[in-house]
This record gives sequence, structure tokens and C-alpha cells, in this order.
Amino acid sequence: MNLYHTHPSFGTIIFRSLGESPFGVPMVEDKYPAWWAELDECVQDAGIETWFNAIIVELFKSFGRLQVRIVVSFTEERRRVEEIFPEHIYHKRGLYTVTIASEESVPALVSINPDETTISTSDGRVVLSFVECWEGVLLHDPPAELVARFRHPLEIK
Repeated sequence: MNLYHTHPSFGTIIFRSLGESPFGVPMVEDKYPAWWAELDECVQDAGIETWFNAIIVELFKSFGRLQVRIVVSFTEERRRVEEIFPEHIYHKRGLYTVTIASEESVPALVSINPDETTISTSDGRVVLSFVECWEGVLLHDPPAELVARFRHPLEIK
């Protein structure tokens, strides 16, 4: 299996273990490329949202319906998951399963600040996982077109 670390500050890079990413997984601030670190935090947040909305939409287009396991710690985030995804399944200790059944539900998912997320195809194949935050997103054997499209950093205008 090929793992790819992806983030708007550097694009998408392949590695085979968490220790192989030059940026660390999840990324730590002193590992960000200088141009990204100098951006206002609001601009960074918007870039992260744009980047991951686009990636998850591409996964949806490639695989159809997606199953998402989300872990959230705070009561406020739990309420948001339950409001955004009324047909959620609550397991225990902040663990939910929700379904991405349309492109329209992707921005809602990206707006949540989970501790951990795993996105799988309907047959259970993991295609995206999170390590602690949006700075630690891993793609699992993604389609070649997705890797090509997100190979370079996000252009901030």
C-alpha cells in the first residue's frame, strides 16, 4: 500500500511510514514551508478548508458513497456532528459514523474539527485517514488522477 501525506502548503508526497514525511505527521509549525508559516492564520484555515474539500470531493467522485468515522472530544463538536449529520451512528466516547452521500455534505465534514477521522469506501477500503488534525492527513492508495491534481502546493492569491 502507498501512503501519501497531503497538505496545501506542500502538495501531496508519497511515503511508506509516518517517520518518512519531511514535514512530520501531523505537521508541526516549525516544519511548515516559510511561505505558508508567514500567512495569516485565517488565510491558512481557508486554504486547508479549500484543499480538503476538493480532495474529499474527488474521493467521492472516484468511489461514490463514503463512510466516515469521526472522533470528537468536545461536547460542542459532538453537537455539530449530530446537527450536520442527523443520520449519524454514535458508538461511544465521541466516536461517530456518518455517510457522505453527496458532494454537498463534504464542506460540513471539513468544518468539523475532529481528533481523528477515517474515510472508507462502501466496501470498507480506507482511502483517507487523519493523524490528530488536518495537518496530518494521509491518503491510502489514492487514484493517480488525485495525486497528480494535488501534487503541488495550493496557490494562495
